[in-house]
Amino acid sequence: MRSRSRGILAGALGCLLLPVTLAVPAHATEQGPCGPETYYKVAALGSTTFAAVASPAGKYNDSPSTANLSYTLTTTKTSSSSVEVGGTLTIGGAIAKVEASTSFDVTSSVSSGKSVTDTLPVPGHYRGFDQPGVLRRRFHITKWHTLTNCSESQIEDSGTYNMIVGWPFFASCVTTAPSCTPRY
Repeated sequence: MRSRSRGILAGALGCLLLPVTLAVPAHATEQGPCGPETYYKVAALGSTTFAAVASPAGKYNDSPSTANLSYTLTTTKTSSSSVEVGGTLTIGGAIAKVEASTSFDVTSSVSSGKSVTDTLPVPGHYRGFDQPGVLRRRFHITKWHTLTNCSESQIEDSGTYNMIVGWPFFASCVTTAPSCTPRY
């Protein structure tokens, strides 16, 4: 009696498992649920910093009320997005990866001799100082591969890059003193 019930149970389980085994296509078990894929990950490092590309310029508002003072300045320094550490990607390739993975719009370089204009509201009888510059941010880029079993594997450290993420950008200050240090 026992051997007969085991045989019936084994037969019933075999019938239950057989359709499940047949329902999975052979190519799905070979490939797995994920296809092989290579991609990049971009991580922003630290905070955004300001780098001046010209000296500050100051103007005095001699009226009793606030006035919008216009500043037209020429850049005296060149600034470029650059490789900081490693760097298996070209600057153009790194810029493309950063722009595709973040909300930053990256500029490759800013040359000297560029004319830029800004308007600064300055209270009456105050001095306003304006200084053009670029905003910089560091990014670390890595290359990854997804395997057929959906696990990830880092295959390359593509480097750390110092990118220009804001141009033109102005640092400014207003004061009743003879001068002040522009801040962004």
